[in-house]
Amino acid sequence: MDCSGKRPVGSHWQVLNSDMKVRVEAVDAFYYPDVVLRCGVPLSGDSLYLEDPCLIVEVLSAGTANVDRREKIQAYQTLPSLQEHVLVDSEKAVVEAFRRHPEGRWYELLNDPENDRLCLRCVDLALSVEDIYAGVDLPVAAQTD
Repeated sequence: MDCSGKRPVGSHWQVLNSDMKVRVEAVDAFYYPDVVLRCGVPLSGDSLYLEDPCLIVEVLSAGTANVDRREKIQAYQTLPSLQEHVLVDSEKAVVEAFRRHPEGRWYELLNDPENDRLCLRCVDLALSVEDIYAGVDLPVAAQTD
């Protein structure tokens, strides 16, 4: 699987957790994604938010899934720098990926732990669904669905 992510010369990847806010100017809102990756000049230690993520990962839970799937998806897609947005279900082994393509967006559903792979092009990384859920204890009912 080709994940050939191309990072601009002289730039750096910076991975941030849910303590970092993402500002979405188009909807005048701030969000706290679970994981954010950005490429560019590293943020200073006193930065309160960022506006230029290339990858956002949200872990879905019963309490956040509706906002993550509706409000945040629409807001995040207005970010010019965003290349990929991934939703990871916390109750069953299902990963959803949204990618920016020159002709628009497309959607990919990954739910076969043994065969499906998530290709994160902005970081040139491929992970199996099994890798993503390694060490995660899913509810018993969800494992048999």
